[in-house]
Amino acid sequence: MKNIGFLIFLCCVLGFLGALRTLPAAAHEGVPHVLNGKQTELTNTVSDVDRERKVTLEEFVMHAVAHLQEAETFSETLEILNEFRNKEGDWNDGSMYLILLTGKGVEGSGVTSGRDGGSGTAASGGGVYVHAKNRELEDQDWSQLKDRKGINVGQMFLSVGKDGASIDYIGDNADDPPPQAFAFPFTAPAIPFSNSLSPEQQGFVLVGGFAYEPDVVDQKKSYEELAGSLPNSVHPTKEAREIGGEESDEENERELREFVEEAIVFFTAALASPEIDAVRLRTLFRLDGGPWRHVSTYIYIMDENGNVIFNGANRNIEQTNLWDDPDVGENIRELIAAARTPEVDFVRYNWENPAVVGDGEQSGGPGGSSPKLGYTKVVSPDKDDPSAPLYIFGSGLYLGESEEDDGGCALSGTANTAQGALLGLLLASTAVFFLVFLRHGCRAAE
Repeated sequence: MKNIGFLIFLCCVLGFLGALRTLPAAAHEGVPHVLNGKQTELTNTVSDVDRERKVTLEEFVMHAVAHLQEAETFSETLEILNEFRNKEGDWNDGSMYLILLTGKGVEGSGVTSGRDGGSGTAASGGGVYVHAKNRELEDQDWSQLKDRKGINVGQMFLSVGKDGASIDYIGDNADDPPPQAFAFPFTAPAIPFSNSLSPEQQGFVLVGGFAYEPDVVDQKKSYEELAGSLPNSVHPTKEAREIGGEESDEENERELREFVEEAIVFFTAALASPEIDAVRLRTLFRLDGGPWRHVSTYIYIMDENGNVIFNGANRNIEQTNLWDDPDVGENIRELIAAARTPEVDFVRYNWENPAVVGDGEQSGGPGGSSPKLGYTKVVSPDKDDPSAPLYIFGSGLYLGESEEDDGGCALSGTANTAQGALLGLLLASTAVFFLVFLRHGCRAAE
C-alpha cells in the first residue's frame, strides 16, 4: 500500500508539471480588424498556421499587429512583445515566430487606429526591433538582407503595400520548396521609440513565417556616421568614459545629472530626425566606445511600471518587467520613485563592481558592497498630452573606483515570470508533501 500511495502521489506531481508546461501564458480574445476591406474578428494564433494556406499565416500576422495597435501604453506593448518570445505561448512555435522591423517613413495617409487595414508603405528602415527567436539578431540592419539564393528579401519586406504581402524566400536548405513569409506595414504610437507627435514618421513591419537566421554582422558604421544627421549640440559635454571619479559627491552628481539630461536632449532630437529610426537610436545609445556607453556607465530607459524599454549593457532584459524582481526590484522601485520626485533625483545603493577584486561575483549585479550613484528623470514625448506614455531615463556610476573591465551592469537582472514563480512554488510544495509522505510512511512501517 505504501508503494502504491507513493506512485499515485508521484503521478499527480508529474501530471501537474505537464499541465503547467502546456498552460498558455496569456489567454486573449479576438481583435476586431479590417482585413482585405472586410471587418473581421482576428483570432488566429501560431497553432492555427498552415504553411500551405496563405490566409492563416496572413491572419496570424494581422492578429499580432492588431494587438500592437490596440495597445495604449508602453506597458501593454512591452507585455505583447515579450509574449512574442514565449515558446509556450500563442505566438512562437519552432520555425514559426514573429520579427518586428523598423519601416521608418510611411508613405500615404493610412489610418493608425488599429481597427483599419493598414497605414501605408514602409519606405525605408529595416532594423530588427524584435526577433522572437534570436535576440542576437536584434539591432541588425536587414534593409539589404539577402536569402541563400541572393534575393534581397530585406527590401521586399520594406516595400510591401498597405495590405501586406506574402514573400517567397530560400532558407537554410536551398533544395526545399521555397517557404513563405508574410509581411505587413503599420504604425503604433505605443511602441517605445515611436514618435507620438508624428506616428506616421516611424513605421514598422511585422513579419511572420520567416525562418531564416542570417549571421550576426558587426556594426561597420562609426558613431559619427550613424549620428551624422544630428546636430553637434546633442553630444554630451562629458562622455560616459569621462564622468565620475571626482573628489566630491557634488561634482559626481553634477556630471551624472548632465549626462542623463543631455541623453534626453539627444533622444528628443533623434525622435524628430527623419534619418534616425528606433533601432538606429538604440544602436547609438548601445554602441560600446560611443559617447553614451563605457564599461558600467550607460543609459537605461524604463516605463513607470518597471518595464525595461532599453538597457545599454544588456538587451536580454528589454521588454521584461523588473518591478518585482527578487534581485533588483527594490532598486528599480526606488529609482522610479526618485524620477517622479523632483527633490530626490539621486539614489545611492550598493552593487557589484567588476573593477573591484572580491566584490561579490564580479559580474556587475546586485549583492556587492561597492557604493553606486544613480540618477533618473521622467520624460514625456508629448508635454501637451498628460495621458501620453512616459519614459524614465537613468544612468549610474560607481563612486571612488575607476572602471577598467567591461561586463558590469548598473541595473540588469532577469525578469521574474509568473510561470517561473509558480514552478518554484510547486517544487517547494512538492518537497514539503514528499517529506510529510515519507514521515507518515515511516510511522506506518513501525
